[in-house]
Amino acid sequence: MSQPAPTASGTLATTPLAHLLVYGLDRHLTGSLVLEEASRTKHAVYFVDGVPAAARAATPLALLGGLAVERGVLAAERLEAALALAREGNRRLGQVLVEWGALNERSLEGLLHEQVARRVVELAQLPSDTRYGYYDGVNFLERAGGAAAGGAPLALIWRTLKHAIDEVRLRDVLARLEGVALRFHPDAPLSGFGFDAAEQSVVDVLAAKPQPLSELAARQLVERQRLERLAYLFVALRYFDVGGTVRPVGVIVRASVVPRVVTPPGPQVAISPRPSPPPPPSDSPPAASVAPADDPFRQEIRARAESTRDSYYDLLGVARDAPTTAIAAAYFQLAKRWHPDRLGPQYSDVRELATKIFARMSEAHQILSDPARRREYDELEKTGEGAAEEQEQIQRVVRAAMSIQKAQILLKRNNLAGAEEAARAALDDAPDQADNIAMVAWLEALKPNADLESLLKDLDRAVKMEQANTRVRWFRGQILKRLGRNRRALEDFRMIVEQDPRHVDAQREIRLFEMGRQPGHAKPEAAPASGEAGRASQVPAEKGSLLGRFFKK
Repeated sequence: MSQPAPTASGTLATTPLAHLLVYGLDRHLTGSLVLEEASRTKHAVYFVDGVPAAARAATPLALLGGLAVERGVLAAERLEAALALAREGNRRLGQVLVEWGALNERSLEGLLHEQVARRVVELAQLPSDTRYGYYDGVNFLERAGGAAAGGAPLALIWRTLKHAIDEVRLRDVLARLEGVALRFHPDAPLSGFGFDAAEQSVVDVLAAKPQPLSELAARQLVERQRLERLAYLFVALRYFDVGGTVRPVGVIVRASVVPRVVTPPGPQVAISPRPSPPPPPSDSPPAASVAPADDPFRQEIRARAESTRDSYYDLLGVARDAPTTAIAAAYFQLAKRWHPDRLGPQYSDVRELATKIFARMSEAHQILSDPARRREYDELEKTGEGAAEEQEQIQRVVRAAMSIQKAQILLKRNNLAGAEEAARAALDDAPDQADNIAMVAWLEALKPNADLESLLKDLDRAVKMEQANTRVRWFRGQILKRLGRNRRALEDFRMIVEQDPRHVDAQREIRLFEMGRQPGHAKPEAAPASGEAGRASQVPAEKGSLLGRFFKK
């Protein structure tokens, strides 16, 4: 039988593997991608409907047994016995682990997806002179096992770009974006990437207000390197709205199978995030013992809170041609009165209003102290696009993102009071964010005599808002477990592992449920699992098979 000819071919220098992943997803390709190094060493990835379902490297990499031990679903000393049993019965290791009760079909699928992802990320780092050939409709890895169709393709593309990116291409793309107000395409799906809180905050801020990359960098939501890679990711996926009829990846229907080379021209460029403004003075003014209803400062707080159309110049009380030194001086004078740490207990009823006003003052100081951002703000005001309410919306998104990150850090440190204060601040600024709703609900659930049924409703609402949010699912799963609704809790934990096979806590919960909460004593299931999903990848290719011919050196 003759070897089939590739449908398309090239090198990783002209089309990096991350771009091939994007192209495959865009065109819903089903077929094999064979990668051949200059040494004639070969590797392969099999796509199903545009998603990598199996991957094989020439040398052993991310073996299922090792992943099972790493995730804690199998004791290291039991691995050899499981492998021996699989060899004796000519079966996949995954099938044996399912029979032993160490895994079920869904958790096995999660491990197999993680196996494929790790191999793809590793293959993305092959030398640039590596050649590829795509064979449409052909499965060279049919005997190699692997995950079923599905997985998280967007998360895999992002993971690949974080580990392997062409710096020249990156700089070219950044040069093309310079000075352009980035705006998401209305059809761009912004979930499914597995973003952490900092990365998600970039998405939230950009979704709230289109802005140049330099302005995003100045907000210091993430470090410069990650921000640049995020921008590159969204360009590769066509997520930025540039007009015309081109739609984001994941929306376009099937089309041709000939890959397109993406080589945007442009000089190198660097983005330098500006430093944070200096903190306000630390000396505290003496607090008045009584603040009557007609207290002038209380009246000023309420008046400023009701006035949302003040310009940044009005907020700071400076002229429009005021120099930077005058703007800084005005801000620090205001900070002595308005900083939340300076408000005495007599202003507790208006503290929340004052905090919001001071946040707007801080934003005004940051914008007007930066010449480039100040020019942009002045132009927006002239065209009627720089309304204070718009800026307040952006500031709320930024504050919420920073507050929820702070809450997560404090929760890890077991500072529950501080975590709750930060989480409630985030919820107040962004009440429609699932993470904020879930974090407040979870912190309430940690209190004695918490109303778990009521909190569960909040978490159900958060899950409905973001089905694939693993943090929200984790909180809900824990509350369901405390309510004794183990089956529903298990569904959440399994979904978490499916989305993030590296989530060790969810893996542990699944293992405890399936082993009758008896760690270390596997409880076999009544009947062995069926289907190809239960197969591990250690089974070698048959001699003389199509797979064997492709991997023969």
